[in-house]
Amino acid sequence: MEFIGYLGNILLALCGIPLVLEAIRNPQYKINKMFLGMWFLGEILMLAYIIGDPALMLKYITNVLCLTVISILLVIIWRRNHAKLCKETRT
Repeated sequence: MEFIGYLGNILLALCGIPLVLEAIRNPQYKINKMFLGMWFLGEILMLAYIIGDPALMLKYITNVLCLTVISILLVIIWRRNHAKLCKETRT
């Protein structure tokens, strides 16, 4: 049963990777900032709620770190794609 919990944690921590891959493939991909904000806030609030339980704290800290990296990558990709589109429209 513990394995199922760890597997669920890994999947939740990595579920934003398809967003990053789509942003890389499609320069016109729109990042849903509301989704990212709600996801991040939910993780932070749950982390605050479960302080004291080491296993759950590890889960939510991992999720927050992964979400932070995913968000940074999406912003970098969006800026790069936006600059590329602006450059193409000028020429």
